[in-house]
Amino acid sequence: QTARYLDAFQSFERNGASADPAWVRDLRRDAAARFADLGFPTARRGNEEWKYTDVRPVARADFRPQAPVEPPAVPTGDLDRFTFGESRWSRLVFVDGRYAPNLSDVGSLPSGVSLLSLADAMATRPELVREHLARHAAHQENAFTALNTAFLHEGAFLHVPDRTEAPEPVHVLFLSTPEAAGAALQPRVLVLAGAESGVTIVESHGALSDASYLTNAVTEVAVGDGAY
Repeated sequence: QTARYLDAFQSFERNGASADPAWVRDLRRDAAARFADLGFPTARRGNEEWKYTDVRPVARADFRPQAPVEPPAVPTGDLDRFTFGESRWSRLVFVDGRYAPNLSDVGSLPSGVSLLSLADAMATRPELVREHLARHAAHQENAFTALNTAFLHEGAFLHVPDRTEAPEPVHVLFLSTPEAAGAALQPRVLVLAGAESGVTIVESHGALSDASYLTNAVTEVAVGDGAY
């Protein structure tokens, strides 16, 4: 049940994410090894968190561990039914797990607030990302978190500095297309809200078809004193 994900991880390491910083690659390898040890959770005695949840249909399903490398182009108009009609909101859009800058709009953010792809944050804000990434959603005890972390590369990064308020909500949208039907997607979101800061973040997931997908999302939030 785990072999196809571990095989896909090896390919992912050699190709799609080979240029990431060394510490990110180390983190992914550690998470992949932990996923191999844990396997998908079962309702066996002593595993209280999964006592009433049977994940065997998910584990046995023939999901492709990775979406297509290059997602198809999505017209801006196709976002209308996923964006709540609020054009003034800043938004970050991902299509089949890949950041879509042409569909994103972060121009209305206050000075100092950063909303960018996690891959870009790793390159431009490495110390801040390294301090928090995988620190608030530990992958050592949860197989799904370990699986997400093993394929960690793309995702959303939001940083609100101390005593800064974002007056409008921030929308992070993960969109799946028919071309990614049957794929296992691993969205990751890291939100850092400084002391006495204020922000509302809306995370949503949508699909442009009725196909089946596995969306294994992990969101980490670090909140400073007095933040809301």
